[in-house]
Amino acid sequence: MPLAQAGPGAWVRAYEAEILVALAGSILILLVLWIDLYRRAAQAQARVESLAAASEGVRLEEMVSGYLSRAQELAPRVEAMEVVLDALQEAQRRSLQYIGVVRFDAFEEVGGHQSSAVALLDGYLDGMVISTIYSRSDARVYTKVVKDGKSESPLTEEEREAINIARAAVQEQVMTDRRARGRR
Repeated sequence: MPLAQAGPGAWVRAYEAEILVALAGSILILLVLWIDLYRRAAQAQARVESLAAASEGVRLEEMVSGYLSRAQELAPRVEAMEVVLDALQEAQRRSLQYIGVVRFDAFEEVGGHQSSAVALLDGYLDGMVISTIYSRSDARVYTKVVKDGKSESPLTEEEREAINIARAAVQEQVMTDRRARGRR
């Protein structure tokens, strides 16, 4: 006889075992979820009690309110410090940072590498190259402006080498800065 004709509770009797297994499984799942929820609630309660104990009688709301008002008081000072920091960083970039020195013999009759080319550059690679040419009868000093690591005036081999030495210091500084930022 088909289940539809057997009466209103026939399908329940036919699948009684499966229904009981499904209910038992559902109860088991709910029990596991309840235990997990109870564990999390106990951990949250422990954290709240820890905060309350650390506050020495001050309510948590009062603590948070105090921290927020202190942060609001400090905000203008932090903004002012950021402005000062920006100005200091720009001044630092404009200050002398990189130096390249090449000593050489300008003339065969004069030894001891008494002539030199010195590149003095800031953080933007702007600055100057100062060359001193020493001979037995006199010494001469030449200065050439450097902008972005280049000069509009023709450079000697020694002057280009001095700029390259200073630029190498820039590249080393950039690599050092990148490594330092990676460690933060």
